[in-house]
Amino acid sequence: MKRALLISSIVIILIILGVSVFLIMNNRGGGGIIVKEPVNVKMGTAFPPFKADQRERTLGALKDLNIDRIRLSLAWDSVEQEEGERNWKWWDTRMDFINENNLKIMVTAESRGPDWECTEVKNKESCVFKDPEAFEEFIDEFLTRYKNKIYMIQFGNEWNSDYWYAGTAEDYVLFQNILYDSVKSITPSTKVALGAITSEASRKISYCRDSITEYHEFDGKKFSVTKVNEKERDDYCNSEAVENGWKRMSHVFENAKYDLFDMHLYDIPEDWQAAYDAVDKLTDKPIICSEFGGPNFYKEPYSEEYQAERLVKYLEAVNSIGLEEAYYYKLVDCPRTDEDSCFHENSGLIKSPSLEKKPAYHVFKEFMN
Repeated sequence: MKRALLISSIVIILIILGVSVFLIMNNRGGGGIIVKEPVNVKMGTAFPPFKADQRERTLGALKDLNIDRIRLSLAWDSVEQEEGERNWKWWDTRMDFINENNLKIMVTAESRGPDWECTEVKNKESCVFKDPEAFEEFIDEFLTRYKNKIYMIQFGNEWNSDYWYAGTAEDYVLFQNILYDSVKSITPSTKVALGAITSEASRKISYCRDSITEYHEFDGKKFSVTKVNEKERDDYCNSEAVENGWKRMSHVFENAKYDLFDMHLYDIPEDWQAAYDAVDKLTDKPIICSEFGGPNFYKEPYSEEYQAERLVKYLEAVNSIGLEEAYYYKLVDCPRTDEDSCFHENSGLIKSPSLEKKPAYHVFKEFMN
């Protein structure tokens, strides 16, 4: 009897020790994340470093994080710097690398072009192309050259904002549909996503069109619940600026051709489910998120520990709200003085220029593995 009790006690102790070791291992270096649910969303990263001297290092990080898809941009004005002369050498080498290493690539065809192809409707980030046939020829050449090698493609980025797309909703639909028709004709295995709407746009849709009763705001210390004031909502949602923004978006939603709807999600994962649910009512297509991340360092405090803590919530949210795919922005920090456009400069999983892995990197790795 005593022997049986002794054996039972030893078994119980071993079980407790095993559970303790499991919990400790799942909390190492990553802000206390314990993955309770399987990863349901296909995970990628948006715009990782991909110059010739960066690719091997980026590939190593992608493998370590168990990521198999990346989002890169296609800039017409970079490929065709002299009229009529297109240089695909850089794209040839990157596509060879991507396919040799079994990565999937999502391409965002930027809505900016060579000076001679832009109308007077333009800004720093975009322009309306003069000749739709010239754009179609450029896209056809790209799709033919890399036929069956492109996983997904879209035209433009955050087109609901006139900062990111200077043209009208009608202009955007014209070029999105040119892209869609070319893809279906040349490389039908490639998926076509609608250009993403901003994170703020999806919040506005849930606030104005889906009658949410509460939302979250940063109060200086944490994100707290704010009850919707009906009069304030009516005044805001019926304002001319919001109505014009809704007309722009609704025209695109109703007239653009696409296989996947794309929405961006930043900073406030507490509200992402409401944003997703509101957008889901506007489309019968699967929804992806080609950029997610944070924190908003203009409003929230920054520390590497705080970033890791918030990343836990971002990952839990994108994994649970219903998305098909989600691309974290971004892999490596970029200094504000970088020659390339740099946004969310401290949201990387890896520091720049030291390339030291931040606590957020380990959170991401634990989640994916």
